[in-house]
Amino acid sequence: MNSFFARTTLLGLSLIASAAAAKPFQSLDTIKAEFTALGSPRYVSATATINYAKDTLDLVLVPVCNPAEGCDVNEPATAAYSFESVNSTVDRCGVVKTVALMDYIPVDGTRTQVTLTDASNFSCRGRKPAVATLNFEQKWYDRINGKWIQIRDRFASDYVETAVAFQGVIRAELESVTSQAFKGGSLFFDGRKTYVELTLNPVDGSESQIFTFDNAYTTVNDCGIIQTVASFDNKPVDGPAMKVTINNNRNNTCPTFAPLNTLDVVVENEYYSRLERGLVKTVDLLKADDIALIKPGK
Repeated sequence: MNSFFARTTLLGLSLIASAAAAKPFQSLDTIKAEFTALGSPRYVSATATINYAKDTLDLVLVPVCNPAEGCDVNEPATAAYSFESVNSTVDRCGVVKTVALMDYIPVDGTRTQVTLTDASNFSCRGRKPAVATLNFEQKWYDRINGKWIQIRDRFASDYVETAVAFQGVIRAELESVTSQAFKGGSLFFDGRKTYVELTLNPVDGSESQIFTFDNAYTTVNDCGIIQTVASFDNKPVDGPAMKVTINNNRNNTCPTFAPLNTLDVVVENEYYSRLERGLVKTVDLLKADDIALIKPGK
C-alpha cells in the first residue's frame, strides 16, 4: 500500500470530520427547543423535548396569564403532555419532521397532535425556513353546543439544543478503497451501547476476521458528518493495537472537492515486528455506498 496516499487520505478524512457538534437526524439522542407563540390565543410559549432513542416527546405549554382571572403572572400554571410514541422523517434538505399523537376521541375525550419541524440542518439552496416550528392541535366534541371544536396553536424557535450524539443502529456492507490486506467486509454499530462489530474479508480468501469494540464514542461536526471512533491496544502484552474510525457522510452540508462516500471506514493497525525489530503500522480504507439505518427499540 502506498503509505503517502494512505496518510494523505486519512488526513483528508480527519480534516473533514473535526469541528463542533451539528445536528443530523441519525446522530441525535435528544433535542430540546424553546418556542414562542405566533398569535396563539391560549399560550405564550412552549418547550418541547424529543428523545429519539426512546421515541418520546414531552411538551410543556405556558398559557396566556390573565390576572383578572386569578392567574399569577410570576408563576403561571403550565400544561404538560407526554407522548410515548413519535414518528420522525427527514427530507432531502435535512429537515426533520416529528409527529406525536394522543387520541381520546373514541372514549369521549380530546385528540391532541403535535407536529415539530426541525430545520436547523437545512442544506438546500434558497430561503432557509425557520429553525424550528411547532403546531399544537386539539379536537373534541362539544356536547353542550352539539358541534366539533378544533383549535391550532403555532409556535416558532430560532434555536434547537442537542444532547448526546447518537447514531442509532446501522449496518453496512464494505468494499476496499485502498487496502492490500482486505477486499471488503461488513459493519454493525449500535450507538445505544457504544458497540461496534467489524468483519474484514482478507484478499487471499482466508477466513474472515471479526473485531468487536465496546468503547465507541461519536461526535458530529459542523458539516453534519458523524464520526465514530473505537479502539483497543494490546501492545503491552505483545499484541496488536487497532483503531477504527467510521465517518457517516450522509448529512454532509459542506462543499468538497469530490463527492464523499456514504460511509468511510479507516482501519489503523499497529504491532511490534520482531523480524523488522520495530513497530509496523498499516492503514486500510474501506467504504460503503449505502447503509441500513435500523430503528432502535425502546
